[in-house]
Amino acid sequence: MRVVHVLRTLTIGGAELCAVTVAEWQASNGCSVSVLGAPGPLMERIATEVEVVHPRPGFVGLIRTLRSLTSDSSRQVILHAHQRREALAALIAASGRSHVTVVAHAHTELPTSRGRWLSFRSAHIFAVGPSVRDMVVDTFGRDPARVTVVDNVPTTNAAPCEHVPDAQRVRVVNVARVAPQKDPERFISTIVELQRSDDDTRWEGRWHGHGPLLAEMRALSEGTTCQFVGTTDDVADALRHADVLLLTSRWEGLPLTVLEGLASGVPVVAPDVGSLKALIEEHQCGILIAADAAPPAVAAAVRAAVKPGPARDARVAAGLLLIRTRYSPDVAFPPIVQAYRQLMQV
Repeated sequence: MRVVHVLRTLTIGGAELCAVTVAEWQASNGCSVSVLGAPGPLMERIATEVEVVHPRPGFVGLIRTLRSLTSDSSRQVILHAHQRREALAALIAASGRSHVTVVAHAHTELPTSRGRWLSFRSAHIFAVGPSVRDMVVDTFGRDPARVTVVDNVPTTNAAPCEHVPDAQRVRVVNVARVAPQKDPERFISTIVELQRSDDDTRWEGRWHGHGPLLAEMRALSEGTTCQFVGTTDDVADALRHADVLLLTSRWEGLPLTVLEGLASGVPVVAPDVGSLKALIEEHQCGILIAADAAPPAVAAAVRAAVKPGPARDARVAAGLLLIRTRYSPDVAFPPIVQAYRQLMQV
């Protein structure tokens, strides 16, 4: 069996990191694995056991590349797409080829059902978290028998470290694309609110990531203690210097950043979107805020998260235990390969 993970580009984003992490685990467990995507900085981080393939330019070029990769009819191939455009290209490329099976990864909830008739048409869909599964089934109308809920796993090798806030300085961090989905403006407003209401402490906001709103947010945060530092290649280091991880997203699935924060022992504050409520409330590993919480309410949650004491320590310990026992590759990824094998037997 050959597995080809199909991405648009090899940039450093949540879906791309997830795809590479799955690919590397599969390669280490005996699969022949390739990752296909336009050149990007993620290339340097892919293990040598995983073949890297670049597509021809454009949508038609992608289809032609996939046709070429699946031309050997004596070998079964799984095309595992990680974005909807790439899944559609894979389905077109696999047309008429019984030895090729197309599956898709649904990484996050979507704000609308736009493109409903062309979305999630693959033989099987891997939904990251129960909320994404509900979206695929209820909003997009796909057969629940074709959907498997899978987990993300942290992609950094950060060792848990002690995060004890300095009484004079607290660093609030997020690692995410600077895009409307992530609501960076609310992040800025929260840092401003924290600083306004506490003159004795310097509240520093640090947002690591690139995206379409980067220039606008840098301009908006001028004169505040909030800084948009751009892309980081070392998420573990960013979290090592964090006193609290704050997500302000408008919608999500099961965001990688939260899992990486838990794995690093960082207190987490996150909105009630996607599968975050189930994660945080069930396991008591962070503080949940309302999806539309205003900056004063978010700021209050941040203060509670960093406040030293038994409650903070218990949340951090619960997060570390959860990552060790559930969100590891050997627990999260075998159901994907099992689904591959079942599909090929049909």
